[in-house]
Amino acid sequence: MAANQQNKPMHTLPTGYQDVSVLMELSTETWRLVLDSAGETTRLPGQTLTHAELWASLNEEAPGKELIDALEVIHELGTDGGRDILASAADDQQMALGATDDEPAREMAARLWIKSRTDEKTASVLLRARVPSLNAAHPRSFREFAGKNARRVSIDTERLKVAISQWCQLNGQSEAIEVLAHEADGQWRCEILRGEPLKRVIEVVTGRPAILDYRPLASDHVRYDAATGRLGIATRSPRLLKMFREVLGTHVAEDADFFGGENICSLRPLQEQGRALFGKLHVPGVLNVEVAEIHWRRGDRDQFWVRGRDCFAILQDLGAKLTEGELIEAKLFVNFAGGKRGMVSLKVPNRIDIKAGTAEALVERLLDEAGIRGTFDEHGAPRTFWSLYPWRLPEQEWRRHLGKEFDRLLREQVFRPVTLEVATHPNHPARTAALQVTAVDPALLIGTSDDPAIGMRTLTHSDVSGYEMAWDTIASLLVAALGLEGPASAINDGVWLLGRRTFQPALTAAIFLATRQPAAAAGAMIRAAAKVPHVVLLVPQGCTCTVDIPTVACRVPSGPYDTVMGQVVEALGIADSVSPRLWAPEDLILDRKHATAWFRDVELKELRAETHPFRFAVEVAQANGSIVSKQKLNALLSPSREDEEAAKKAKAAFTRAVKASFTAVSRPCPSEVGAIFVARAGGYVLNASARVLP
Repeated sequence: MAANQQNKPMHTLPTGYQDVSVLMELSTETWRLVLDSAGETTRLPGQTLTHAELWASLNEEAPGKELIDALEVIHELGTDGGRDILASAADDQQMALGATDDEPAREMAARLWIKSRTDEKTASVLLRARVPSLNAAHPRSFREFAGKNARRVSIDTERLKVAISQWCQLNGQSEAIEVLAHEADGQWRCEILRGEPLKRVIEVVTGRPAILDYRPLASDHVRYDAATGRLGIATRSPRLLKMFREVLGTHVAEDADFFGGENICSLRPLQEQGRALFGKLHVPGVLNVEVAEIHWRRGDRDQFWVRGRDCFAILQDLGAKLTEGELIEAKLFVNFAGGKRGMVSLKVPNRIDIKAGTAEALVERLLDEAGIRGTFDEHGAPRTFWSLYPWRLPEQEWRRHLGKEFDRLLREQVFRPVTLEVATHPNHPARTAALQVTAVDPALLIGTSDDPAIGMRTLTHSDVSGYEMAWDTIASLLVAALGLEGPASAINDGVWLLGRRTFQPALTAAIFLATRQPAAAAGAMIRAAAKVPHVVLLVPQGCTCTVDIPTVACRVPSGPYDTVMGQVVEALGIADSVSPRLWAPEDLILDRKHATAWFRDVELKELRAETHPFRFAVEVAQANGSIVSKQKLNALLSPSREDEEAAKKAKAAFTRAVKASFTAVSRPCPSEVGAIFVARAGGYVLNASARVLP
């Protein structure tokens, strides 16, 4: 990725690592050794360290790369299933792990991670064990629920503990033992420690069987995002889901049904577009997405599962009618630049389990852009941005649609403060905008309703304050981001001419933006205003129109806009005529047709087409993160098989050519050049963002 496209730093511990019960399965002495090996001894508060202090520290200050690596191993391999995987990997490497049955699984995983920092053989065992580790862990099921509106509240953890304990007592459940809470980046998170049902096992005492009754400790995770009004619950107990929703609803809004909105996940885009859905998305940092598992429901009788590397190819081979029934579950594998892999389990209407470590936010962006994650009505259809016209809403409503981006957009003056003409009665939050506002005098505002159940109310200025979208500011931001010749101007109701982009003397494109749904006949008006043959209309994400002009989806107003120009070029079909360095956001660009290549805006003139280094780069880059074997590369580069080191030599020559190209234009060569392609498991793999043009 280019420097301005780097992923945002992680500000909070990923949801998958919030489980305090897992932290407590490791002794504080072991945690000290882990922190010391990870180079994070500053987290140690003197001589004592409690698990609560450790959890708070991990939430207050993002773990570094080494500590995140340790957390991944402890969570994913510190289970009975992980123990078996580690033993299998050790057998494969002919390495003895010791008396593992006499060591708790979490302690064993932590010990091996610590040892792997200095012992190559142990590191090799961990490397192999982590391949199947995503399925070894037993995570809490995570579900999200939408509140009736976004509310900023101060949550009293002690009051919450009492409420949960009372519910547990009334319903025959073990009460809450402790509630640990933390707030950062507008999100309130807490871990509720409670007892699970009593268990009985047979234990071995002095070489003889004995009976042990015990009550395990469980940890449930709850997070509340005040900006969007969403409640997330991670628990292994389905019975507790309803309780957490009711208790938090009462706590946040004195309304047990406050978190009644369940439709925050839709698989309709995946059902309608299949594997093409992710193929057309260009999220920097994401190489590809594999649809590995889907669950289809048709009517009230027929249900079937499909598993494979490409589920939709299987369905196509079977002649399935994908327009029938409903896709209700899916499992995705997401491959990231750098060799990392994440997994996402989706189940409508509200389950989104992400196992991606620090790339959790990147996966959420991918799901947002795909239209899978969002705010949906009872029919599962997302609210489009056009439906918000005339874009005059209270702050909490904007936050519901835009989340944390609202504060940034406010600083960028994308919103202007306005006085709203309607308001919502606090006792009737479901009836939004039910009060008509009348200014009796400058100091007195009255709200009245035509519904007799909603009485008159004296309003304050805060009750009627809101924000209006400033489309002229948004247009200016788009002009700057796309490098257009402005200024932007509104040419019709809802249609803006943003500007023109000249790619070469005889090739200029005019870019328009539809802030409202244009009529089907608007195409002629847009072409007349363009005054050039190449025209593209930008439409907000999730919106569609029928004008006979190429359209491109755009994430207005929040952005980012780093992939829009590439979509414009593709929509116009002018990729062959425009240098990809003007529109492709990837680090490495390989243009086979024109025999050229670029790395971060520098043309690689020392990388000659039809040479082994160029062919090597094309073959590995177009694999999109999959390993290309040395045998395949050697056969490609040396068909006679006379040179068994052809791939290795080509990779080294590629690196030299890139460095020489930077030297030729007096530009410092990035240190990452040597790791664009890396050797792994008998082959080579792409380790950067890249695009291969046909």
